[in-house]
Amino acid sequence: AMAVRMLGMLRVLQYRPPDNTMNEFRSGLVAGQKYVVQPIIAWLLQSPNELKKRAFLAKFLVKLDVPQEFLGDVDISDTYTKYEELVEQFKEVHREHESLLNSGYSTAELRNDMSAMEEERDLLTQRIAKSRQRVQANAGYEGALESATNLRTQKEKQKEIASQRATMIEMNETSRQRLKRLENLIKEMRKASIGTTPDGIIRRLEEDVNVNNYMVTEKLPND
Repeated sequence: AMAVRMLGMLRVLQYRPPDNTMNEFRSGLVAGQKYVVQPIIAWLLQSPNELKKRAFLAKFLVKLDVPQEFLGDVDISDTYTKYEELVEQFKEVHREHESLLNSGYSTAELRNDMSAMEEERDLLTQRIAKSRQRVQANAGYEGALESATNLRTQKEKQKEIASQRATMIEMNETSRQRLKRLENLIKEMRKASIGTTPDGIIRRLEEDVNVNNYMVTEKLPND
């Protein structure tokens, strides 16, 4: 079991054995033969930081080996699918983390920038406080403040009056157009009523009857 774990870890760390056969390498590793162990130790000491990173990532990226017959179960299959999704999410987060580390913008620099911004904010706050004190120390401060308040109130009233005036102008224009339409309608009604007497109405009815008779007798086909 120990040999299996050691071989698994070496595989995760991407160690490549010498040219001797794998069986010989395994037996030498189990027996602790120097010709097998010493090259491994030398390789481990060459880049310890990189190997630490590989060992750390292996905890999350080396997928569990689940037999296919177990994956036939619905619950196990769903759980394994979610597990694979989490592995992919971890890859993305780790990639962003590495990108941030390689960007050259360290945490210390970020703290320094934040400290500088806080100092600048404090200085600005102090300047504002001093300016306010100087303004309030003036003899006419209260009067100027009251005048400014009154001026703002008057401007707001002017805006309100202007808005009311625009509304009244619009209502007046609407009423004028409506009056014009009524006047035109009255004129048309008066024109239509000229010459309307009882005899005229009778003659108009007779003409309508004659036209209808003509349409019936002359225009419509006979059976």
